[in-house]
Amino acid sequence: MALIAGFRLHRGGILICADRQQLTGAGKHSVEKIDRFSLSSSSYVVAGTGSSPILANALPQIRQSLQEAEKKGKDLRAEHQSIIGAALRPLHEEMIWGRSDEIERGISLIVAASFGEHKGEITTALYGNYGDTLYPANAYLCEGTGRDLAYYLTDKLYSGVYFSLPNRTKAIVQAGFIFRGVREAVSGIGLETDMVLLSGTERGFRIIPYSVVERLDQELSQIQAGIQMAWSQGLKIPEWLKSESPDSDLENLPEPYL
Repeated sequence: MALIAGFRLHRGGILICADRQQLTGAGKHSVEKIDRFSLSSSSYVVAGTGSSPILANALPQIRQSLQEAEKKGKDLRAEHQSIIGAALRPLHEEMIWGRSDEIERGISLIVAASFGEHKGEITTALYGNYGDTLYPANAYLCEGTGRDLAYYLTDKLYSGVYFSLPNRTKAIVQAGFIFRGVREAVSGIGLETDMVLLSGTERGFRIIPYSVVERLDQELSQIQAGIQMAWSQGLKIPEWLKSESPDSDLENLPEPYL
């Protein structure tokens, strides 16, 4: 399994991330889990988690199906969702559905797509999958090992009264923080983190090398350092908590409600 995630940016861009650890028996290897490709009027970034052999079949099939649909003159902006679903259906029928180990064979995808001219009005879309069905996501998606913790951290970063979708810099920093936090707390997530930025202002994508993300990990503040910084700048501590008893930790605290 892997941790994958997709985050929307404020100008329509989408950041797709995945850890690189793959376990094989007693060993682990660093592998790429994000596919990306461009056609004449659209670009795609696809990350997958789950059964590695089935993903190895699914990702090329998605690419091939979109390429063939474009050659036939289909409107990919309007039909890409059904085309990808149609590519996933026979794979699920043959390799996943109805098997005794169906749960272990399952795969989860995060798909980002952009449509439009090279520079001009761009439309982007972000999807997860349920079997052979793609469903649209609003601001972010997390899948795979450590998903619950990733969602917890993402919910905190993508919320609040003053929240707005992040620019690319903030999105990359936040994603680095989320993946590092999950990697430190959850087994099965490890090695480096890959990131691919799908632009919302011009069609195309930019790969952020994992070596760059690794340097970012080292520079991000630890939670303890963040708390110490907030404390030194003056946290608003309630009065009932400020009053210390010199002789007892149990005194000078409010009575519990019974």
